[in-house]
Amino acid sequence: MLAEKNNKFFAGLIIVIIAVVVLDVMVYAVYKGMSNQSGPNLKINSVQAASMAIKTDKLNYIQGEEVVVTVINASSKPIRENDEEAVTVNGAPNLGKNYGVALIEKYDNGGWLAIEPLWRCDAPCDELCPEIQAIKSGEIKIFTWDQTRKLCQGDGVDIKIANAGAGRYRVTSAILNLSGAYKMIHSKEFVIK
Repeated sequence: MLAEKNNKFFAGLIIVIIAVVVLDVMVYAVYKGMSNQSGPNLKINSVQAASMAIKTDKLNYIQGEEVVVTVINASSKPIRENDEEAVTVNGAPNLGKNYGVALIEKYDNGGWLAIEPLWRCDAPCDELCPEIQAIKSGEIKIFTWDQTRKLCQGDGVDIKIANAGAGRYRVTSAILNLSGAYKMIHSKEFVIK
């Protein structure tokens, strides 16, 4: 009886592993095709960005709808948070510091403002993550955003949740190019109505 359950468990596990591998190969194939032509959900704004892609599952969302963001690292190096002063984004004052890799930006008053990271570590929001956060070479990460902002307040432990609201958005990240400088890349803009 136990052996039969174990066999079923391992058979199911093998099916899941095969499905994940097939999905990874399919996403990579789509990415490679998109890197050779302009796709509807991808905007690359530097020649160095051919090794990284950021895309959303849709161009238009209703308020409260989940936004699915895919980050593909096709480079030979990990993508990690920018610890250099050379690349800066205009961040909301209550954004905090406990995040890495990519930020959701909203177009406001003629410019882009970083309002929320794709993900946060467990550190208080006013402290840096204790370990470097990275997307490994060849890795594909999928993030979901519930259209809320976590507003860092006071001691960094008190966090207020606010809706991001209607408007124009994009996802921004920095990648390290071959000369050792950071370049910014962005997803195609998306709209929350």
